[in-house]
Amino acid sequence: MNACIPTIFRSYHSANSPVANCPIWQALRASTAHPEMFESMSIEEFGISQPYVDAAMGCSNPIEHVLAEAKKIYPNRRVACIVSIGGGHARTIQIPDSNTLIRVFPTNAITAMRDIATDNEKTAQAMANRFQAIPNLYFRLNVDQGTQTMKFGDWDRLSEVIAHTRAYISKVQTKELVKRASSSVKNRIGAVPMKYIDGEIQLDITAQPSGIKECPTPTSVYTERPEPIQRAIGCLADNSQERRVFVFHGLGGAGKTQLALRTVQQTRDQWSDVVYVDDNSTETLRSTLGGFAVARKIGKTHEDTIRWLSLSTAPWLMVFDNADDPSIGLPQYFPKGAQGRILITTRARELVLLSQGPNSEYNVSSMEPDEALQLLLTVSRINVVGTSMSEKDSAALLVQDLGYMALAVVQAGAYIWRTSCDFTQYRHMYSMKPRQILERYNSSLLELSGYEKTVYGTWILSYELLSQRAQKMLWLVAYLQPDRITVDIFRLAATRSIDIGTDILPTDSIRQSLAAIKEYLSSFLTGGEWDIEGFLSVMKEIMSYSLISYDRVNATYSLHVLVQKWVQTVIPYSSDEALLQSSLLLLMAIDRKEDSRSRVFRRSLELHIDGLRRYQTSALKYVAREFGYIMQEIGRYSEAKTLQLQALELYEQFLPIDSEETLWLRSELADTYRYLGSYKEGESIQVQVLETRKRILGDKHPHTLSTMSNLANAYWYQGLHKQAEILQVKVLESSKQALGSEHPHTLAAMSNLSLIYWDQGLYNQAEVLQVQVAKTMKRILGNGHPSTLDAMNNLANTYTRQGRHKQAETLQLQVLEERKQVLGDEHPRTLTAINNLAITYWDQGLYEQAKVLQIQVLEGRKRLLGDEHPHTLNALCNLANTYRYLGLYKKGETIQVWVLEARKRALGDEHPHTLTAMSNLANTYSNQGLHNQAETLQVHVLETIRRVLGDEHPNTLTVMRGLAIMYSSQGQWHKAESLEVKVVEVVRRLFDARHPQTLGALENLANTYRHLGWSRRRKYRALKAEIEALGPSKEPRRSRLRGLLPF
Repeated sequence: MNACIPTIFRSYHSANSPVANCPIWQALRASTAHPEMFESMSIEEFGISQPYVDAAMGCSNPIEHVLAEAKKIYPNRRVACIVSIGGGHARTIQIPDSNTLIRVFPTNAITAMRDIATDNEKTAQAMANRFQAIPNLYFRLNVDQGTQTMKFGDWDRLSEVIAHTRAYISKVQTKELVKRASSSVKNRIGAVPMKYIDGEIQLDITAQPSGIKECPTPTSVYTERPEPIQRAIGCLADNSQERRVFVFHGLGGAGKTQLALRTVQQTRDQWSDVVYVDDNSTETLRSTLGGFAVARKIGKTHEDTIRWLSLSTAPWLMVFDNADDPSIGLPQYFPKGAQGRILITTRARELVLLSQGPNSEYNVSSMEPDEALQLLLTVSRINVVGTSMSEKDSAALLVQDLGYMALAVVQAGAYIWRTSCDFTQYRHMYSMKPRQILERYNSSLLELSGYEKTVYGTWILSYELLSQRAQKMLWLVAYLQPDRITVDIFRLAATRSIDIGTDILPTDSIRQSLAAIKEYLSSFLTGGEWDIEGFLSVMKEIMSYSLISYDRVNATYSLHVLVQKWVQTVIPYSSDEALLQSSLLLLMAIDRKEDSRSRVFRRSLELHIDGLRRYQTSALKYVAREFGYIMQEIGRYSEAKTLQLQALELYEQFLPIDSEETLWLRSELADTYRYLGSYKEGESIQVQVLETRKRILGDKHPHTLSTMSNLANAYWYQGLHKQAEILQVKVLESSKQALGSEHPHTLAAMSNLSLIYWDQGLYNQAEVLQVQVAKTMKRILGNGHPSTLDAMNNLANTYTRQGRHKQAETLQLQVLEERKQVLGDEHPRTLTAINNLAITYWDQGLYEQAKVLQIQVLEGRKRLLGDEHPHTLNALCNLANTYRYLGLYKKGETIQVWVLEARKRALGDEHPHTLTAMSNLANTYSNQGLHNQAETLQVHVLETIRRVLGDEHPNTLTVMRGLAIMYSSQGQWHKAESLEVKVVEVVRRLFDARHPQTLGALENLANTYRHLGWSRRRKYRALKAEIEALGPSKEPRRSRLRGLLPF
């Protein structure tokens, strides 16, 4: 027999399709005789035996036949309620492919069982679609979770089935469904004539006129979003005697309509009437309201409905769905009075102004991650139980890629369901062709969500209503970081656009791109001045369609990530051209001013630059120099080097190799190598630049002298103090001859030379130069000039090293107050002044005062520069050192571990700064008595730093002394002696006899000799006599080990 046309066994008489009058047990056996599992059941009637098998293969959900039977028996009745109870979703019935099961049941039987379960749900979905226009008629109850691990034949787990069923019944949604079903059964209000029950449903005009548009129910794949629902219900369902108007607003496809329908569903019992209006035009709105008037026999027009609701004493709810056109004038359709409530969904941001009451609006954008993930699983019909961890991760990443946008998640789920691909495969396809993949299977989307347009389709309507000026704005931001778009980018680009040249833009098309941006930005200028009103009017236009939003807290504009991807597809020129224009926009906004506001702005461009770089477009080379400058400034030296090398390749291709632009870029690259600890590479570049400038400009040109000074700094960083000193002396003498003793360049050379003396411990020579520089600066530039303050700051640092702490403190407080007044509390130079004052306190043992200032510096640098900027990490190091001296070893250790990891990430394992962090951590371990850890770490540092910097670099000597101190503290005096002897040999060769490094090394070795006892008595006495002849060490407290004790 054809299982799609089953035989019906009846317990009552019927003239329709009569069958054998058999006992109940035979009917039961016949209806359970699965053809692949049991023999057929033969029933004899009038001497003829007829075999019967189970009809579940074709109609496992018999509701269609039940409805047809009811229509035949009761053709003139009306139907009040249909309740369908399922046996579990197809995806929750697990039928494992085990050998045991295959031995018991053949493969085709197992396949058949799956087909039965799937057919069951298809029929249920078809019924839901058939009756969706009639509220409270069709109810489907089906346990959807918990039975996934049940296997065929698990009869001993029936108690678990009961438990899962009870859990399903206890759900809020299920309780609400049962409550409504019970109400329908009890009230027995005939909603549909029986004659329409087995086909397309049409409302009976005699009972319920066709003019009423019933409020739809949420889609079958609706996923709970508690926060917006609770907000809406809290506003609408209170007992206030004041009008309440709640507005769901936001992007098309974000789920506004579904939230509104769910709100109606949860509050339906509170309203005497729910008036639902799909507000896509004035005509539709008036027609719907007029239809309500006819249905209620209160008139024929929309005015009649509004008047009737205004006079009604019962609570009602009016829903304006998709009210996207502000020109309709929605308030004129609001009934007067406070007994009713109004719910609006809209993309038009200005309609938020219609909201009334507490918490009366909600911006619907992205779902919560767990909500979006649940929606994806529901639509794709993939059971999370049994899914691999990698697939779960892919699912989570997929909804993140989709920006947790509801409609986009539904589209993705529909594709996955239709094609049976997995989440990983879909993510790959989506990354390659996002628009094509997301737009597939529109029919599935309509079936699942009731929404006719895809997510991109919802936005194109809004986009087409934008002015050309607003569309161009979207094009410009299409490749920027979507949540970091600021007014300053456009203000600075517009006001600086006249200064941007085209020297390094080699083709006409690129020059045309720059010209197009300049022309567009000029529309935001009035008389050469920034026109904020013009800019805001464009942004307001885009925001009115919710295509962009504004974050008042952070003062940034934001695009949803999917909106941005979609904008990229509608730009009327190539993606390379669009990337170039976004890059040029940033380029035009960048300057190199040193004020705090400019620094903060440049740092804010970091994520924009990162985003553009990910596209690996050739357009980047035209902006690489300025992008590299920003990366260098924020401490991302590896990225800076990459960009500067890219820019250098362009410069050398299109500009003369000895052009000033190329030489300056090479100097910037040399600085980056220095920051990376690649001192030799930086030195090599500076030597080449110096030779070129000497050849072209001569030995005494300011640019030549500047390069010579840079090369001296390169020597200085390598610990080559004598070479640095010789070169810097030459720079100073040449500057005096060429520019005069009081020229700013001459004073800068003098200041640089003083720092070289200072680093060699020649504090008196440094002081002489610094006093001269400070006095001259004060006379020429004034007390508050930044250069004057720098000079005073350098002199104060020298006083600190000389032990003249009160003089240093007085000078530093003066510098600090001046910088606060001129630059502000958090300018980098102000923070440097605070840091220097903290060091002075620290050297005096005033650790608590130092700590307070160091915390202030740290917090300021974090805000200004970020958590991992080198200057921030230096502040952390200083604070950790203070904690160590305060005995707070664990606090110090925690900070030092973090600094070490950050420097490893940024600079690599062998950068001098990384090794310094490692050495500091080793000292903290030693203070805590963790000698083995400390020694292992410090030995590693010493071996590495010797290889990287050499045996005679000051940093190498510092590490050797630190390791020797560790050995001393453990009583390993022979090991300490071995290191200290080497240190003394080197410092005698490198430094003056009275240099702090020399005196400190001699004192440490003398103490070690004393502890070694009688065998070293002669060496101790000789060394002690030498130290006493030289006088006491002037080395600061933080570098000294201890004072000498008598032998």
